[in-house]
Amino acid sequence: MPLRCVLFFLIVLGAPGAWAQESAIGDRATSGDTFLLRDGREVRLANVCAADEKAQSFLDAAVSGAPLVLKDAVRDRYGRIDAQVFQSNSGTSVGEDLVREGKAYVCPARASDDLDALMEAERRARDARRGLWSAEQDTRAKDAAVLRGRYGFVVGTVTGVKRVRNKVHLFLDGAPGFKMSLAARFLRPLKKRGLDPFLLKGERLRVRGWVSDDEGPTVLMADPHQMERLDFRP
Repeated sequence: MPLRCVLFFLIVLGAPGAWAQESAIGDRATSGDTFLLRDGREVRLANVCAADEKAQSFLDAAVSGAPLVLKDAVRDRYGRIDAQVFQSNSGTSVGEDLVREGKAYVCPARASDDLDALMEAERRARDARRGLWSAEQDTRAKDAAVLRGRYGFVVGTVTGVKRVRNKVHLFLDGAPGFKMSLAARFLRPLKKRGLDPFLLKGERLRVRGWVSDDEGPTVLMADPHQMERLDFRP
């Protein structure tokens, strides 16, 4: 998975300003998940990460010369616009199209009203083994150490849950193995999604994110959509 995703998370989480919506004309893609507008500004698709360089041609075809609508936009510290992007004529979500075709995966970094739709598009692409999903992308929790320093998808069974002050740690496949750490503020939104961390022992989960090292491979939660219960449909 692209190393630049970590920069995306750090930049977006520190975004200083936001606006609701604007119209613009696309120019050309500069990567699989970023493109230029005709006025020279750079846009990044919110909560979407390109799987590989093949996504760039797909994105270029979607935005080049096209009238676009940018929604839920924030300006990051480097001046890029992080936004949901729609084609004005059809109303099609550019990011959702990329994900649906298996050209990109969902990398939740901030709250957004299209995250459920993005996750569903990814599920369908995964089930159909389209694009990046033609190969196995999940890593077993016991092998998660190989993902240190990278973005990845980790699956395993919850074997323990521990709260330490304002943080909750979920251990998958046994300590000192892989864990997901989350701030206590995420407990309520997780419960709304049917994922009460303290009731998940014995459940199989898929978690996604940047894998760091905190007494073992660890993913820090930036958004509740980083955690999925396997074989479950709400």
